[in-house]
Amino acid sequence: MKHGLLGPEMQASNFVFYELDFGEVVSKKSSIIRTTKELRSLLPTGDDTRFDASGEIYSSDYNLLSVDLRNLAQFKSQLTTNPNMPTPLDTSLPTLFLSECVPIYLPVQHSDALIKWCAEQFQTSCFVMYEQITP
Repeated sequence: MKHGLLGPEMQASNFVFYELDFGEVVSKKSSIIRTTKELRSLLPTGDDTRFDASGEIYSSDYNLLSVDLRNLAQFKSQLTTNPNMPTPLDTSLPTLFLSECVPIYLPVQHSDALIKWCAEQFQTSCFVMYEQITP
């Protein structure tokens, strides 16, 4: 998911990326980012980037968060009241939700609730979903 201002002055600094995944996946991704010079160099430098013990990453323009998307309360909490994020989610900004094989693996009631919450909370948003067609 990313949100920010779009227009002719569109630059990477105008966006904040929030990547959400299961805890064990977040831990692996975080380890790869920490130990790969090319990936680590894409994060803000200095005190602006923090790695916590669970593997979550917090920075001004990229946040890697551990969440079980079947748990809507946890999803909302991670994005709206997480005290560790230096850039809280602003639902008034245009937001792009990019979903890779998520709803297909969730029970229908959970994916419906997730999409409904996002549609109700964000003033301007768009979902891009890509799913498997055949195994």
